[in-house]
Amino acid sequence: NPRRRPIRRPGLANMKAPVVHQVEDANAAGMRLRKLLTALWERSWLVALCVLLGGGLAALCLYMTPETFVATAVIEYNVTRAQLRDLTSGGATHVDGAAIERRMKEVRRELLSANTLRRVADANKLSGNRYFTRSGWFASGTREAWEGLQDAVQVEVPPNDTVARVTVRAGTAQLAADLANQLCDEVIKADAEDQKTSLLNALEQLTRRLREERAERTAAGGQPGDSADRLLEAQQKLLDSMRRLATASERRQELEVHSDQAARQGTNVEGLLRVTAIATNAAVTAAQAALTAQETAFEEIKKEYKEKHPKFIESKAELDRLQGQLAAAVNNSARELQALAKQARDEEDAIRKESEGLRQAADATALEQRSQTGAQDNLNSQFTLLKRYYDSLTTVGFAEDATGSLLQNAPGAAVPPRRAGPNWPRILAAGIVGGMALGLLLALVFGLGDTSLKSVDEAEMILRLPVLGVVPVLRNAETEMAAAEGFRSLRTSISVLSKGNEPRSVLFTSTSPDEGKTFCALNFAVGLAQQGMRTVLIECDLRRPMAAPSLAQVKIDHAGVSDFLRKAKPKASLRGGSPGGSPRPELSFAEVRRKQRGALDEPSASSPAPSGDTTSFTNPLALDEVLQPTEIQNLAFIAAGTPVSNPSELLAQPNFSYLVGELLKRFARVIVDSAPMLGISDTLLLSNRVQAVCFVVRANQTPRRAVVRAVEILKRADAPIVGLVLNGLTPKKSDPYGQNYYYYHRSEQQRKTG
Repeated sequence: NPRRRPIRRPGLANMKAPVVHQVEDANAAGMRLRKLLTALWERSWLVALCVLLGGGLAALCLYMTPETFVATAVIEYNVTRAQLRDLTSGGATHVDGAAIERRMKEVRRELLSANTLRRVADANKLSGNRYFTRSGWFASGTREAWEGLQDAVQVEVPPNDTVARVTVRAGTAQLAADLANQLCDEVIKADAEDQKTSLLNALEQLTRRLREERAERTAAGGQPGDSADRLLEAQQKLLDSMRRLATASERRQELEVHSDQAARQGTNVEGLLRVTAIATNAAVTAAQAALTAQETAFEEIKKEYKEKHPKFIESKAELDRLQGQLAAAVNNSARELQALAKQARDEEDAIRKESEGLRQAADATALEQRSQTGAQDNLNSQFTLLKRYYDSLTTVGFAEDATGSLLQNAPGAAVPPRRAGPNWPRILAAGIVGGMALGLLLALVFGLGDTSLKSVDEAEMILRLPVLGVVPVLRNAETEMAAAEGFRSLRTSISVLSKGNEPRSVLFTSTSPDEGKTFCALNFAVGLAQQGMRTVLIECDLRRPMAAPSLAQVKIDHAGVSDFLRKAKPKASLRGGSPGGSPRPELSFAEVRRKQRGALDEPSASSPAPSGDTTSFTNPLALDEVLQPTEIQNLAFIAAGTPVSNPSELLAQPNFSYLVGELLKRFARVIVDSAPMLGISDTLLLSNRVQAVCFVVRANQTPRRAVVRAVEILKRADAPIVGLVLNGLTPKKSDPYGQNYYYYHRSEQQRKTG
């Protein structure tokens, strides 16, 4: 039937996990998630601390980092002028890309050279600027200054381009712009000097050739005053005029650079003092020297006199006067610099006009001489090329720079309107986020690395044992009352879990020392006694007894368990050996040797043997001699007794069962405080001689693997372990079992206020 559903055979793909396993897996996943969230919540203080630390470090970094302003200037390589120069020298009429790239690399090297950086650093007095001397907080010096400037300068030369971008970082906006422009000016000035040197060399060479030519004409009998002689004289005058024009142009250019720097500073005295022409002015230098001397004297007066003293007031007034005098001298020097720049510009224009007239006269004389001779010699050809280059300087738009530099600052660096760093929001956000991430990581590491048991659910799921009682950390009277309620809950839990057959002998043990087993055993015994049951507490931790000091009326050095077990001697049983036979296996090795030497008394053959298969004891130490009353009604105590070297061998004897049996005849409950489980076998020897074993676990302290191992050892030994006591648990609102404390706390407050 096609409508019939196919029969699915059971297989690996169709098999489903049992419902019980699914529930356990879900509980385990929920437990892991709860543990993760609990670890983060418990260590939220660590996350908050890391956040504060990250924010504080970010704020400190911002405080230590000075403000940064960025200014960018552009140096442009003038290809048109380079082509004209190549044309005048008889070369090609264009400049290829490889030549431009080589030239821009040379510009970059010149910008970052030590000489350029040192000149700019000295001109701006960067040796006292902490922004550029950060290698040491109090370091200052020329080398540190220009090395810091080198780190603050970035030169970008795009490939196949004729510009170089100069970016400078500084502590103030004005200083960043000034440094960028001055670096460009230094490179342009160096290039102009090179071009001027080349021009002057060419002029000098032509002048020397002219003189040689006139000397040769005179020696050959040439007549003075003819066209050739007039041409040589006109050319020589033109060369002298061009030499004076180059010198005047260099002076004008230098004055204009300084004047532009001063104009950008306005009335800022500190900025104007960074201009070299103003700083070297005689009046400014004298005013600075007087101000420095007065500042030194004022510092000495401040150490001796108060602000209202006449000498203090007089010195302060003199200092203010000298500061005003320095400001006036600086402003006057700036105005004089502008006037000198204008005067140099006028002188250059006058020399240029004179050179223009001389050039026209030389051209006319050359034309006349060429018309007479009908040819042009090599010297005139070179002079013609030199004049063509001069024409390019005056007619192509470069008359402002007669030295012929191939570089120009276009455009110059402007004052940045806002700072470039540090970025306060970003750095603070990075510090806070980084601190939070570190805090979460540390919380997870410490939380997940802590393998102790922290809650009732976790303990029950891992150990597969019920938690009979929860004892909170004792901090004040309220927590002590909550702990008492926890021991009452322990007593009720043991009674309920036994289902009417409540165990009369209960042993308390733990994984390791300092987990509170003695504390729990003692308080459990006190709770039973307060309920009206005659109870006895046996201190069976013979290696480290801790119960006796907690009871007021008992004696620590009183005879106890060790004394009772050592002095108890077994009689021969009904099926025991004859007097002459081998000693009983219950005897220790020392007793066997003493029996063989006749030191022990053998029972007589006529003595009546007990019925059954049990062993009876003759005990020279009576039970009443080891029992001690306590200040708590219905509670008795048996101390550990005299220290022994072999507690395990002593507790392994059947005498302990006899002791517990005798105590159960007199008392309703017998509570045993035993030794820890791991490392020794004392508790394992006693676990099968009591009716119940209660395991004490210190919350947030005992490693989980150690607890699991100790519980597994008890289970393999078939110990009657009934459950756990979770001691030292910190009550949390997230833990449903910790609500008892808060409920108890609120009920106590209501009872007190009611």
